[in-house]
Amino acid sequence: MHLPSQGMREVSFKDGTRIEIGFPDNRINNLFWGDMHHEVLGSQLFVDARNCLRARLQFAPPGRKGLPSDYFEGVIERFDPAKPEEEGQVLSSIEGSWVGFCDFDKVRRTRMRMGRRRRGG
Repeated sequence: MHLPSQGMREVSFKDGTRIEIGFPDNRINNLFWGDMHHEVLGSQLFVDARNCLRARLQFAPPGRKGLPSDYFEGVIERFDPAKPEEEGQVLSSIEGSWVGFCDFDKVRRTRMRMGRRRRGG
C-alpha cells in the first residue's frame, strides 16, 4: 500500500524559530498477513524561513543500487525566500539511514549502536 503525503507541520522553539517539516511518502507491505514492513519513500523538506535555511532529503534515491531502502541523502542550503522553488547555496551534504547513521559532509554525527546480547538471560 503506497501512502502519498502532503502538507507541512511546524516545530516552534522558545527563541521564536519555527521549522516547517514536510511529510514523505510511505509504503506499507503485508498489512493484513505476514510480517508487516514499512518504508519511507520520496522526499522530505525542512524549512527555517526566518534564517533562509532548508534541508532537502531524498529517501531511497532513484538510480542508487545496492543501498538499503531506509537510506537517504540530501543537502542543507541557504535559499532566497523570493524564489523558494530555485535551488539554494549548498552549505552541507547529508546522507544516512533511519536505523544506522547520519553523516554531514561525510563526517559521522549520529550512529545507532546495537548492544550485545547476553547469554543466559
